[in-house]
Amino acid sequence: MTVAELSVQTDGSYRDRIVAVEPGGNEFIAEADRHGHPHQLFWTWSSPNLEFVTIGVRLPAHIARALVTVFFGVAGFLVAWWALADAAASYEAFLLIIAYWIGPWLGVVFADQYLRRGQTISGFLYDRSYANWGGLLSFAVGLVLSVLLFSNQKDFVGFVAKAVPQLGDITFFVGFLIAGASYLLVCRSKITAERAAV
Repeated sequence: MTVAELSVQTDGSYRDRIVAVEPGGNEFIAEADRHGHPHQLFWTWSSPNLEFVTIGVRLPAHIARALVTVFFGVAGFLVAWWALADAAASYEAFLLIIAYWIGPWLGVVFADQYLRRGQTISGFLYDRSYANWGGLLSFAVGLVLSVLLFSNQKDFVGFVAKAVPQLGDITFFVGFLIAGASYLLVCRSKITAERAAV
C-alpha cells in the first residue's frame, strides 16, 4: 500500500480504522486513538518518517517518530525562546530565511523539469542507487551566492545589498536564477545521456 486509506462512509463519518503509511510497515489506528482529522494524522505520523526513509536511514517507525518529535520540539523551543525579545522582527527574519532556500530549490526543480520534459521520472524516486550530485551542487551554489551577495537582514547584509540598498532583499529571485542556470550547465549532459538510455 502506498497511500493512506481514508475511507469515508456515506454519512460522512470516518470508518473505525485508517491506515497510516509508515517506513516500518503500515499501522492500523483505531478510532479512539486518533486526535484529529485523518489528513492531519497522515502528515503528523508519516511525513517525518518519510524524510528518514528518503535519506536512507532505516529505523523502526516508533523510534523515528520519537527522534523527530524530540529534535524538532527542542529546536522549536530554543528558536522561540531566542526570538521572544522581538517576536515580530524575528518572525519576519525567519520568513525571509525560509525564502532564501526555497528560491534555489525551485530553480533546480524547474530546470530539471525543463531538461526532462516528457520523461517519466517515477523510477528515480525508488532507486536508492541513483544520485544527482549536480542538483545538490547547483542548489548550494545558488543559496550561498545569493545570500552572500543580496541578503538584507539585520545581522547580515550581502555585499551587493550593502552597495545598492535600493534593491532591497532579492535573495529569493537571485538564488532561483543562479541555481537554475547552474543546474542547466552542470546537469544537461547527464540528463541528456539518461534520456537517451531510456
